[in-house]
Amino acid sequence: MLVTGNNNVKELENRRIPVNKGIAGWIVSTGRSIIMEDVSSDDRFDPSIDETTGFKTVSTIGVPLKTRNRVFGMIELINKLNGGTFSALALNILTTIVEFTAIEKAYSFKALNRFATLDALTGVYNRRAFC
Repeated sequence: MLVTGNNNVKELENRRIPVNKGIAGWIVSTGRSIIMEDVSSDDRFDPSIDETTGFKTVSTIGVPLKTRNRVFGMIELINKLNGGTFSALALNILTTIVEFTAIEKAYSFKALNRFATLDALTGVYNRRAFC
């Protein structure tokens, strides 16, 4: 878990949230994005993180990180700086960033695999390609 912008970040280091708990867990388990204007009115919200840190979550937006239809994480933004609520446009922008990141990850993996299995001088498969 990476957390920024909170004075009590140390309280959250190395903390794991179960997949079936909270908004983050819901995003990961369903693979769906969400905009939540008022978390206090939603049963999926888990106040334990707020209680640990003294932070007050009001609104949130989240997008799953997927590769080949498999969720491997998520990005969640909490409370707009201006106090307003997140919009559909913000969700669109966040989704675009996440999709670009997934494409970049896939391209990097393919390039790394190619470099690992081909001889740089001849372009012929090396011994790693036959393992």
